[in-house]
Amino acid sequence: MSTTKEQLDLMIKVSFPEPLDSIVAYKSYENFNKLIHESDNDTIKYFCDMVSKDKRGLLKLRQEFAENGYELTPNECMQYMFILATCLLDFIEELKVIKKNDNQSE
Repeated sequence: MSTTKEQLDLMIKVSFPEPLDSIVAYKSYENFNKLIHESDNDTIKYFCDMVSKDKRGLLKLRQEFAENGYELTPNECMQYMFILATCLLDFIEELKVIKKNDNQSE
């Protein structure tokens, strides 16, 4: 089950001050989804590690982004991590459905 643009927009608006533009947020969601679906297990594990960072880890992550030309406020960084986490949860749900369907076809 994928998160819709409207669902993502609502989740971000109620969860964050100064929410990302809904078009930017959903485009990020689509890009993260594409990366997740095209990635190997190590990359997905890296994404999981990214979304579970504490404040110190998020600061380091923001610094890494800045070094690569992407200046983010703490709020923006949290929103992107939230979007990535949403994609990962959607991916896990998709895997559960696939596994359930495989088990039923046996």
